[in-house]
Amino acid sequence: MRRFFAIGLLAIHLFNIAGYSLVFQYFIYQTDTNLITKLDLNQYRESELIQFKIPISVPYIADRPDYERVDGQVEIKGVLYTYVKRKIERDTIYLQCLPNRVTQRLSKARNAYTKHVNDLPQSKKNQTGSTIKKSGIFSEYDFKTLDYQFAAPLATASTYISYLSPSPVPGALEVPGKPPENRG
Repeated sequence: MRRFFAIGLLAIHLFNIAGYSLVFQYFIYQTDTNLITKLDLNQYRESELIQFKIPISVPYIADRPDYERVDGQVEIKGVLYTYVKRKIERDTIYLQCLPNRVTQRLSKARNAYTKHVNDLPQSKKNQTGSTIKKSGIFSEYDFKTLDYQFAAPLATASTYISYLSPSPVPGALEVPGKPPENRG
């Protein structure tokens, strides 16, 4: 009986540590895959699309005057948008997006639940003016810094001259006779 009670408490503790985050992430994944399926089947209203124009400066980019289906998400001013179509003309990318309200509500619910569970202030901001964020094991922004150092080339390169010799090891001494016998 004690063993089941201990396993139950351990399961509750593990769920409190990371389980609720995984459950919310699963629901967000499901809503995103359902939305992408609907978008692939063109089950959306053209009137709901919002167009964004993004200037780019990429040399040798090929123009694509017709819209093509793309997947992705972007958050602008607190609103989450899902890409539907994209076209590229000269120095501008045109994105047509749908607001993703379901995923946005799930993300807000996850953040509110995280604040509640960890006893973080609900609506107050800290002294720097930004909200407190719980950092987990897997960071969303994990930038790795690479540091390269290049050495100056040598002024003169050494030249190696190899001489052909009949023995496999150059400079080996030949033994003058037989080794002594072991008398012991």
